[in-house]
Amino acid sequence: IVPTVSGADKKTGRDTKHYIGNTQPWFQYIRGCNPEYPQRILDANYRLIAQQLKRMRSEAGNPLNWANQYNEDDFSSIHVWQEMCPLYMESLVQLTLGGPMHISHGGLQHARVRYYDAEKKRPGLPQSIAALVKELKNHSVTLELVNIDLFSQRILIIQAGTFGEHRFKEVHILNEVGNAIETTVVNHKWLEVVLPAGTGATLQLTMDRYVNSPSYDMPWSDPEKNIYLQGRNLV
Repeated sequence: IVPTVSGADKKTGRDTKHYIGNTQPWFQYIRGCNPEYPQRILDANYRLIAQQLKRMRSEAGNPLNWANQYNEDDFSSIHVWQEMCPLYMESLVQLTLGGPMHISHGGLQHARVRYYDAEKKRPGLPQSIAALVKELKNHSVTLELVNIDLFSQRILIIQAGTFGEHRFKEVHILNEVGNAIETTVVNHKWLEVVLPAGTGATLQLTMDRYVNSPSYDMPWSDPEKNIYLQGRNLV
């Protein structure tokens, strides 16, 4: 769906807090029941961006018109910027990381994988790399990667869990019908993948979940630095 308000929709009765309205169809997709979802959510994404840009360019989007007690229709002065923001990340989180979109007021983003650009040593997918999480199971994730650059190879690092809390066991390269044609043992929370120009690969990554302490560490972190994120000791 394309949410029209960030919160309870008076017309439909649905609650789309912060424009998060497609968790259920994503769950169906990840379970193999909604194969058209990636294209449909992409189309919905474009429509939502157009809707929000139209609002920003309207008289209601002019900050000079925002009074202290401004309240009209679904807008209010405290959240008017949120109601008009054209940034929409639900589909990117679902399709590339393999997890539902978190609620922004203090929620941590849990997902099955995270990416790093190995050449620029920064978080996120390298330029020209597309990623799609196609399937989630209890102890595996199936991921499709494509390098759309026709002239340069790309190197990315896949992390098991957004906080490195999981550990990859093996990576299976799958053929067109989903059969493994090559297997490599990993036994680590990071996996480096090299994609030559204009190529792609479908990977099935088996994993042990919640075996590592959660951390914001990147593959190039200094082991002597202070710990920024540490789980509770329940013993």
